[in-house]
Amino acid sequence: PRLRGEGGVYAGYSGGASFELKEALRRLREAGIPAKQSLSAGSYLCNQAFYLSLFHLPPEVPVAFIRLPPDETLALGKGWGLPSPKGTSPGSVHSARATMRVLFVSNGPTEDAIGARIAAQLGHAIWALPLVGRGNAYQGVVQEVLGPRKEMPSGGFLFGSLANLVADLKAGFLSMSFAQWQAAWAFLPDAVVVVGDAYALSVGVLAARGKPLYHVNPLVSAHYLEAVRPLELLLDWGGSDFTPYERLLHRKARAVFVRDEPSLRRLHRLGVPHAYWYGSFAMDLLPPPERNLAPWVGEEPLLALLPGTRGDEAFSLPLMLEATLRLPLIPAVAWAKEWEALPPLPGWQTQEVAPEALRLERDGKTAWVFRGAFSAILHQSRLVLATAGTAAEQAAGLGIPVVAFPTPGPQYTQAFARRQKRLLGEALHLTEAHPDRVAATAQRLLQNEALYARSSQAGKERIGPPGGIQGTARHIQEDIHRLGQIRAVC
Repeated sequence: PRLRGEGGVYAGYSGGASFELKEALRRLREAGIPAKQSLSAGSYLCNQAFYLSLFHLPPEVPVAFIRLPPDETLALGKGWGLPSPKGTSPGSVHSARATMRVLFVSNGPTEDAIGARIAAQLGHAIWALPLVGRGNAYQGVVQEVLGPRKEMPSGGFLFGSLANLVADLKAGFLSMSFAQWQAAWAFLPDAVVVVGDAYALSVGVLAARGKPLYHVNPLVSAHYLEAVRPLELLLDWGGSDFTPYERLLHRKARAVFVRDEPSLRRLHRLGVPHAYWYGSFAMDLLPPPERNLAPWVGEEPLLALLPGTRGDEAFSLPLMLEATLRLPLIPAVAWAKEWEALPPLPGWQTQEVAPEALRLERDGKTAWVFRGAFSAILHQSRLVLATAGTAAEQAAGLGIPVVAFPTPGPQYTQAFARRQKRLLGEALHLTEAHPDRVAATAQRLLQNEALYARSSQAGKERIGPPGGIQGTARHIQEDIHRLGQIRAVC
């Protein structure tokens, strides 16, 4: 393998290395690492490095030259010993290794949506365990949705009120939770991604059992601590701040991802250096306008009505529509359910003008109800009336001031409304649950340009730019990829 003369090595070639190259190639390919054999170390420095190794090391020391491409896509694109899986392109970063079993644990519809978006970008085999609701956002993305997948009366706001707690306990909350913990323990993942609060993280820690764990917390914000009353903080500590218990669990996570930059700074100060922020999760969930609403509402600015989807809409939507009778803008309701789920709307005449559009008429005022047009409504709106969580935050993130009022629940209670006010600051204007007060607050915003401008800017700054989902997915993907390489070699 090494031809020597008096002054050195006449020739050396990689095919003559003193260990089994073919066996090494076989093991690399079995591990999912693309590789091929070359009979040349190249020229200039590559050849020089190989030559000097042959010259200075004794014959019994194995010597071979290994050239690494700049990235995996180059090796895959050249087809170095690995066929591309069905449905993927040769240049796909994921096509070399989509064998890790990744479990997503999440506790809420928004958390499910964020988890599904992240999961879709990882390129691995995904399972999901939704702790609140049925986890429909994961359909078509994961191998299987685990757990009992039950809907609770509170919609996930178990401790929002005593009535919520009692209703959920009667509906089987404890037995459902036990079944979820059993599902987490029975599953054997290679990695776990938790999207949710400290409770969801507890379930994720159980499922991971020492395997790589990542925590995405789109709920807690350092903004919640602004001017908070001690009793309010005590009653909602886990929803408003990173508790000692949550930070203890963070020691088991490889990375923690937060919703805004102030929260990142707070976690770093609290001793969690492996926290990251890449942008707003909420704004990543907002799609482009779904369709053009001009055939129905023209090009004029709209008044967006966001009554929510958790049950508050039965109280808030009739009140919102009553307030619109005193406002100049065209009302447009973003409705997410079937038409049959609309609450009674006293005094309004209803006509279905398209499969996804209703026209409401009362006292010469026309209002519209659209399904599947949430983003289209927001992008054409001047102002928002809301009793919603993420939807109101997305409106604020677009720079649209929000007028809100508390409901009897289950979600947008007095406590929830005050908490969202601390999050959004001047972007959210809270008022009493009365049509006259709602209309007066909205009129003040529409007539006071300086106030409107401050509200608009506050929403953009507090919610932040998009990028949270993409950045988090990229971070987890790259980390899992590195771990996969280590596991394959070891």
